[in-house]
Parts: sequence; C-alpha cells; structure tokens
Amino acid sequence: LKEFARCARDQARGPAEVALASQVMTDPQEASDLESSQLVDGAKRGANEYSVRVAVRARPLLRKELHERCRECVVVHPGDRRVDVGRTGFTFDYVYGAETSQERIHEETALPLLEGLGGGLNATLLAYGQTSSGKTHTLGSGNNTLVSEEQQGIIPRFAVSLFQDIVDPRKEEANITVRASFIELHNEDINDLLNPDLAAGDTSRGRGILIREDPVQGVITLGMKEVEVKKPSELLRCLDKGAVFRTTASTLMNDQSSRSHAIFTVTLEQRKHATGEVLSAKVRFADLAGSERVKKAGTAGDRFREGVSINQGLLALGNVISALGDAKLHRSHVPYRDSKLTRMLQDSLGGNSRTLMIACVSPADVHFSETLNTLQYANRAKNIKNKVTANISLKDAGIVQLQAKIEELRWELAQARQQRRGAPMPEPAAEDPGKAEAEAAALAAEADVKRLEEDLSTLRESHDRVVEENTELHSQLEEAQQGLREAR
Repeated sequence: LKEFARCARDQARGPAEVALASQVMTDPQEASDLESSQLVDGAKRGANEYSVRVAVRARPLLRKELHERCRECVVVHPGDRRVDVGRTGFTFDYVYGAETSQERIHEETALPLLEGLGGGLNATLLAYGQTSSGKTHTLGSGNNTLVSEEQQGIIPRFAVSLFQDIVDPRKEEANITVRASFIELHNEDINDLLNPDLAAGDTSRGRGILIREDPVQGVITLGMKEVEVKKPSELLRCLDKGAVFRTTASTLMNDQSSRSHAIFTVTLEQRKHATGEVLSAKVRFADLAGSERVKKAGTAGDRFREGVSINQGLLALGNVISALGDAKLHRSHVPYRDSKLTRMLQDSLGGNSRTLMIACVSPADVHFSETLNTLQYANRAKNIKNKVTANISLKDAGIVQLQAKIEELRWELAQARQQRRGAPMPEPAAEDPGKAEAEAAALAAEADVKRLEEDLSTLRESHDRVVEENTELHSQLEEAQQGLREAR
C-alpha cells in the first residue's frame, strides 16, 4: 500500500520530479554494440564475449484496468533508456512505451541479430514477463491470419527479412536450406506443435522428444519435426499451424492465456560452392508463459496445475539468471538442469548465442509487484556474458577438394581417350611414342580416379561412424547422469 501511495504521488508530480526524487537508481550501463561484420570475423577466429541485450516494453492500460480505475505506475523515458517504477529506476539497452510501433521494435531488436545469422551466429529472442503483459503480441508468435500488417509482431517481419536480405542474395554462391520447428513445454512435457499426430490431444505426446547435449552443436532437441521452407509464406504457415495446437485457456487476467512455454526455431544452413564450408545458425523465438498469482488469475483444477508448472519453470529460469548475472553470488554452478526450460535455453543464457530479452510489463498499479520483479530479473540479465562462436563446419571441405580432383582427372582421362581415338593408325612395325604416352596417361588417370573415389568413400564411412559413436556415447552419459541424480 505504501508503494501504491508513492506511485500515486509520483504520477501527480510528473516525470521530471520523479527522476529527481528517485533514491534508488541503477548506474546506466552503455552497451557498446559491435558491428555485425566485426563480430562475425571475431567469432570465426574464436569465441567472442557478448553481453545479453535487454529491451523493456510497457503496454497500454487494458479496457478492464481502465474500468477498474487503475493508474499507471510505470514511467518510460525512451531518450534516457530508463524505466521508473515507483521510486525505483532501471536503465536498459532499449526502452519502449505504449505508443511504440511494432515495426520500430523489429528494426531495433531483431534486424541486428539477422545480420549475424548469415555469418553463422546463433541468436535468441526471449519474451519474458507477467501474464497478459503483451509477450505474444510483441513476438507475433500467435496465429497471424487475421492480424493486420501494422500489428504484426517480430516473427512475421523477421521471416520476410530473412529471405529478402540473406537467402535470396546468396543463392548464387551457396546452397541454402531453411528449416523450421515449433515446440512447447506444457507441464514439463515437450510437445511437437508441427506434428498433428502428436498434437491432437494424445496424452502420450512428447515422450519421444529428448534433450541432449552435443559437444559441437550444444544443447539439441531430438525427435521433433523440422519442416524445410522455401519462402516466407511457408515459414509463416508453420508458425500459424503450430500456434493452433499450442495450449491456451481463459483466466481472469487473460482471455487467451498461454499455458505453455513455446519455442519457434529457424535453422539456416549455407553450403558454399567455392570452399565447401558449411555455415549453420539457429534463431530461437522463445515465448514464455507469464507468471501468475492464483488469486488474481482465478485458476483451479488443470489451470491451477498449469500455473504451478509455469511458475516452477520461471523460478528455475530466474535462478539461472541470478547465477549468471548477479556478481555478488559468485556461483560456480549454474542450475540449468532444474527444469527442461532452462536446459533448452542453456545456449541462450551463458552459451553460444546472441541473446535479446524483451521484458514486457504492465503499467497498472495493481500489478506493481509483478512489474518490479520482472524489471529486477531483466536488470540482472544485462550482466550475463555469452560466448559467441560462428558455426562453421569444414568437414566437407576435404570431400569437395577430392571431388574437384576427381573431376579434373576425369577430364584429363577423356582428353587422353579422345586423342587416342583421333590419332591415325600407325604402321605395325613402327610404334608411335605419342600414342604410348597417351595410353599410359589414360591408365594412370583412371587409376588415380579409382583411388580417389575409394578414399572419398572411406572418408565418408569414417565420418558417419564417428558421428554415430559420438551420439551413442552422449546418450549413455545422459543416462548415467540421470541414474546418479535419481540415486541421490
């Protein structure tokens, strides 16, 4: 009640006086943005340290909140990149008020990540906040069929920019593959939203989807369906299809409340013609279910159990953020394994990804404590340092060189055969030295071709065998660790 009273006084004073009266103000941290080209070059040479970027968006008051005569307790200062909640102020990388357009948020937050995606750098956009704070609207992770172009969120705009700026201009120099996947975490079960057979109400859905850790790719999800797409409309069709099967329900705070954490992943793979190197990168759009209080949401039964599971996952996420971003704790252990949510986001927080957290808040004074809590977590996330490395695979470069050598020898063999057929028939007594040299060169070239084809086949078999053994060893390690945890 004291905080609400302070909020009311601050609203009466005005933003300028509030800033002067604030007693708790975090030190502004100017986040120096590296140019994407420099970051890609550095990531190719080795791991680059990248600070997690944080954006805050305050939505307008809802009709219900206006009817209940709620007052705004959040003051946004876009010029100073500052947000004031009561007497507490925070500084972030980006700050957006209720009047900010969807297009501006996309251009300032998502487009910089898109530039690095073409250089093999992973990216994550993470929407975090209280229920009904506007996370799904900001990301555009819902069904966009009836959404106007002006109100489209980040993902639909990102799909168009991906093909327009990355895929189409590079088709001449590389074979480019784009794949999409869409999963949700509902009551700690991972459901594949792009597989209708598993997402049509089957209670056993998601049991075949596993989380594994690969030494090269990091944390991966096995068993989910990936759909290859050729144009933006196909990518958005995957998004709309998955959004239909996502678990939602009505609560007192939100008529279309998301009851699960959803992650929409786009994988970009570029296989260059000249060098044979493979650039692969993933961008994850994580739409987290909002934290909620039982009294405010009015949940019971299944909705209550869903709320408990949501809050447990967000609690585990908050512990990971605190372990990584709070220097006072000095924690050597980061509790990624406390939840499947934190396992899936392990690369995004402290791993190999350029991450942007979008903290969505409600300005209503009745949600003062939830808004303050969200901003406190977002403020800690600013201190997280990720290790960004370009995902470049050179395992196919040797194969490409062998194939080029084979083609060169085949051309020489064809030339030798043509020369032999086109030469005049010599006298039996006299032996043509040119013909003998051509035949010898043809036989040598044919032998080299066969030898190189055998080496190429052996190399491929050896690579497949090593990959299979590596996957099996990691599966055994996961099972052993799970057994140790159960034994404890």
